Amino acid sequence: METPLTYERYCNAYRGAWMSWAPTPGAKIRFITGILPGLDNFYLTGQWTMPPGGLPTAIMSANWTMQRICAKENVQYYK
Repeated sequence: METPLTYERYCNAYRGAWMSWAPTPGAKIRFITGILPGLDNFYLTGQWTMPPGGLPTAIMSANWTMQRICAKENVQYYK
C-alpha cells in the first residue's frame, strides 16, 4: 500500500506529496514533454511531469521516456 511515507522515502517528495502541480482555476491541464531545448540527451521524467501524479504516472512517464530514447537510438523497444 502506498502511503505519504512511501512517496517521501522512494521519490524524495516533499511531505509525501504524490500529486503533480495543481492547476489554477481556469487553467488547462498540461503535460510536460520532458525535452528541454538546448540540452542534448536530457529527458525529464517522473511523477511531476503529468497529471494527476503518483507512482503509476511516474511509471508511465518513464515508459514513454524509454520509448523516446529507443526511437532516437534506432533500438527496438520491448514492452
